[in-house]
Amino acid sequence: MSPDNLKGFLPVLHKDLELCGIEYAICGAVAMWPYNIDRFTRDIDIVVSKVTALRLKSLMELGYQWSEEFPRTLRYQTGGVPIEIDVLIEGFNLDSEGLLRTPNPVHSRVRINGVWFLRRDTLILMKELSDREQDQLDAKRLKELDDERQL
Repeated sequence: MSPDNLKGFLPVLHKDLELCGIEYAICGAVAMWPYNIDRFTRDIDIVVSKVTALRLKSLMELGYQWSEEFPRTLRYQTGGVPIEIDVLIEGFNLDSEGLLRTPNPVHSRVRINGVWFLRRDTLILMKELSDREQDQLDAKRLKELDDERQL
């Protein structure tokens, strides 16, 4: 999946999530893009509030499907190219790398270009709590933005 396809899909995803009343925020590699940190990724990661998580099933009426291989991954077919959306629910999520703590997106998000993203401070914390090396590097790069602004 090219980053351009994912970037172009973000407004569609936002519209669909809002239409279904799902409180969300973009997290993961895609959440680095508003800070001019390009990261290659094959999917979009979102964190969804507990109180609206059951509404995810409403997305099926809009053409989304749950992946059979990955139970927390939604797929959307657009122009012959499947878009994958990894869904994390506010609280604790079991990941292939271990247990991941995810925030309530409503209290931890900022709207950028019409799409909800995790705030940078929350994104840093979430990445620091991860055991993945790439997440640690991402947190460091996000922190360096503060250092550069103070010079």
